Amino acid sequence: MYRGYCAYTSPNSGNCFSDIRGSTSLKELKLNQCIGRNSTKCWTETKKACIEFCQSCQNCRTISYSPVHNDCSWFSFCSPHRLKNDVQDYRSLQHKEYTPYCTFLTTKQFTREPVHIPDLRCDERYLSMIRCANSSFIFARREVLSKINTKDSWETVLHYSNHSTNFKAHKHTDTHITLPQQMRVSHNAAFSCMNNNKLIVYGGQAFRHSKHEIGIVSKKTNAKIVPLQWSNSSLVISGNPNTGCVESRCLNARHSLIPCQKNTKHTCEYDGKLHVMTFRKNIFLYTRSNPFPKGGRHVQVAIKEKGKVFSKFRQLIFTNYTQNQYNNIYFFLAYQYNKMMIGIFPAVINYKGAIWCSTSRDGIIWSKPLSIFESVVMNEVRISDWPVDLQVFNSNLQVTLQLTLQHNVKIEFHNDFFQTLCDVQPPTEVCTYKLINIDMNNPCKSMIIV
Repeated sequence: MYRGYCAYTSPNSGNCFSDIRGSTSLKELKLNQCIGRNSTKCWTETKKACIEFCQSCQNCRTISYSPVHNDCSWFSFCSPHRLKNDVQDYRSLQHKEYTPYCTFLTTKQFTREPVHIPDLRCDERYLSMIRCANSSFIFARREVLSKINTKDSWETVLHYSNHSTNFKAHKHTDTHITLPQQMRVSHNAAFSCMNNNKLIVYGGQAFRHSKHEIGIVSKKTNAKIVPLQWSNSSLVISGNPNTGCVESRCLNARHSLIPCQKNTKHTCEYDGKLHVMTFRKNIFLYTRSNPFPKGGRHVQVAIKEKGKVFSKFRQLIFTNYTQNQYNNIYFFLAYQYNKMMIGIFPAVINYKGAIWCSTSRDGIIWSKPLSIFESVVMNEVRISDWPVDLQVFNSNLQVTLQLTLQHNVKIEFHNDFFQTLCDVQPPTEVCTYKLINIDMNNPCKSMIIV
């Protein structure tokens, strides 16, 4: 037992199945007689009742309780060494042990192993694993929001491994910022390798009346020289609605939602993670589309043939899938598999949260999404398990797929959003799932993990 509390919670809040924190009152625990009391008996009874509540709450592992403040708060994760004491008369204890997700596991279907990334912070998202110039690079987006500056800002850090394309056995250089927020590409950055010696990043957004954020740009660098020296930005796709993008949201230059004017075409925001891949010598650029002013996130693709500019965007078409405000595809990753493409994406479809899989012959028309990794829905539209990478291995007529996932992605917005020490946010983890016995014609069905 420790003196202090884990973090702020709103009174009578939290869902034991989908949230990482919450609170219940002594009234709910049937301890009305102890509300506001500081007696030894009330401390004992509050502790006992709060533990019993935690036992019945799936996501509760640690409690912070106080009869004085009429509070039994619960948390999925809490660092006992950084408890808050600005409010007196709180005590905390761990009731259930936190178990890391990415432990080694072997089944008939797959082998799960952790990917150890030094200096990986709990606020890092949109991880990208790129192999280039006989080296491997791990890029990640970090928040640089502050309570003073409310404008969204991000930077990209590089976790780099030297002279190895194996992310499990490698030596890292020091983690460092490679794309500072001033470059304005980190919000949705996507990376690719060209000619096995050049790294290319695509990123950037567009906002009305903004002088600098006018669309998606690209930057290049020599992959053999670290720190990476990025070139000046080149505009790839503007925010002009004539690009064929679907955008129903209106934001100003400070990234704030504003009322949309009637009969006005909206600037393309490009607010979700981009993904770039090469298929049949063409470059496919995937980004989010917003068919609805709120919710209903979807995916659009622009295609660049050799020697030409990117085409107009086209909306992805999924078999037996309905676009509505309650179906949300957060972002979309695509990889070549034999003569087809495999799409891996986090989404909420028909109220079910999962990482989904689909296949395509042209990158536009896709098969019915199949759930391959179930995930709890948070904030009605998001999940906290995200795909990072997919590798395809062919040997002796046997196909093996290695899927990399990030778990415990930080998506909850709360009073401690700006802390990056994982005081109350469960540590983000990265796992690889090596899948065997892949069905050549139906790889998605062979990739179901849970």
